Amino acid sequence: MSNKRNIRFRDFIGLSLIAMTVLYSCKGDDIIVNDPDDDMRSISITGPFISASYTLQDFLEDLEGDGIFSDEDGLLYYQTRQDVEIEWDDLVTLNDVNSTWNHYIPPFNTGSGDDGSFEFSDRAILSHRNDVRYDSLDLTAGMLRIAIATPYGLSGTVTVDCPGMTSGGEPVSITFTVYGNGMVSPEEFSLPLEGMHIDLESNDEAPYQSSLRVNTRAALEGLSYGGDLTVYFSLSDMEAEAAYGYFGTQETTKTDVELDFELFDEIDDLKDRVRVDRISISIQLHNSIGTPFYVETRNMRFYKDDDEDPYEYLTVDGSSTLVIDNVPASVGGEPGFAEVVIDDKSDSNVLDIANGFPRSMKLDIFSRSNPDAGSDPESEPLNYKLAGQDLVAALVAKIPFTLSAAGYERRDTIEFDFNDMIEGSENEVESIELASVYFDFENGLPLSISASAYVIDGNGDLIDYVLDEGTSIIIAGTAARPEASSFKVDLTEDQIEAFRQREAKQLILHYEVMTGKNGESVEIT
Repeated sequence: MSNKRNIRFRDFIGLSLIAMTVLYSCKGDDIIVNDPDDDMRSISITGPFISASYTLQDFLEDLEGDGIFSDEDGLLYYQTRQDVEIEWDDLVTLNDVNSTWNHYIPPFNTGSGDDGSFEFSDRAILSHRNDVRYDSLDLTAGMLRIAIATPYGLSGTVTVDCPGMTSGGEPVSITFTVYGNGMVSPEEFSLPLEGMHIDLESNDEAPYQSSLRVNTRAALEGLSYGGDLTVYFSLSDMEAEAAYGYFGTQETTKTDVELDFELFDEIDDLKDRVRVDRISISIQLHNSIGTPFYVETRNMRFYKDDDEDPYEYLTVDGSSTLVIDNVPASVGGEPGFAEVVIDDKSDSNVLDIANGFPRSMKLDIFSRSNPDAGSDPESEPLNYKLAGQDLVAALVAKIPFTLSAAGYERRDTIEFDFNDMIEGSENEVESIELASVYFDFENGLPLSISASAYVIDGNGDLIDYVLDEGTSIIIAGTAARPEASSFKVDLTEDQIEAFRQREAKQLILHYEVMTGKNGESVEIT
């Protein structure tokens, strides 16, 4: 009676059970699935001595990049985003002020008892447009300069006050000493404006002429034959950390804003098996300025390769202009938000554009402040702008993966040093006449996978097949309803002996992938 016996790899410590499992990634918002070690679902062949894995990242290896995400339902999609700051630095514009005020001093003689005291008031205009009103400013930079000149022969003091300009609650004030020979001390007063707060006066309606009040008081002695007291007043290089008021209906246009579609570069060799069935392009406006805006996107155009001319313009409802009529102002530190979305359900040509596989798109962005401005000043909102606040347009394109694949192949090489595996158990191996390898599969991906597996020696020569070519090992499933399959492969006594005698070194796995049941387009979830 033969002393040879049948064993299963499950029962034999020297060899391993080969099992296939499906690992699922977490399904959460914006889970980047670029890293197969962290979040990619994988189909794995594992054991104590051999390990191989087939992941969705392998299937989408041409899509490597930072743009692959998984949504809350597990749907894989490509997303590209470009944030563009719409330049509104000029919304608050503080032009330099250079004013010269001449005030007539009539003839007098304090020696005869005439009064040499005089008061004058002037306004330094800071608003740069008639429809702009500044109520208050907090400055981070700037310079104030004041100088005076008086008629010859008078002496005394001249004090210049700026009651609306304060530092630490104290208004700016400077007193000049006037000498009878025409000399004045100091010759010029200068003051850095960092940390300065300014309260301004304005007209009740446009033109607002927002201004800083400047008061001049003179206490002079001597004999005057009449002449001018001249005040030289300048503000320069002012920058505001905060501005409050009403900023009018100002406009700006940013041209040639660009968004790249790296996806279509990376799948160039797969275009015959890829169709874009779903797409959305959104224009998101994030407004941290305390001013509402009207925004238009114009001439959204799409380019191939490095073409200078666009091959297509986006039209929605017959127009190439998209309108966001009110981007709310920031309130309490919370940015205002508005969005317009063009998707495959829109009355647009967006799907035709996407299936032209554009490499980039460009558009122009027009914006206007205070879109609801009216003629009644009481209806005008209080605007504000703080340092660092801006209006940002986020261009976002999102393309779910709907792929068709048939004949997609790859190979994996697995270390399979058979003699090293059985070291110390050679006698046991000689008594084996049949070994069974059990495969248990569960597949939550819409991929049908067939495979072959064969063993080679150290020279790369074929020893024998373990799985015949075209063996169906996984049936397409879904994350919600995974498909399971189980079967075994029997290794004969001759195969086992051949692996030992010819010193088997590697196991080659050859996969062929098909989407869906028959290669139709499917969403990758």
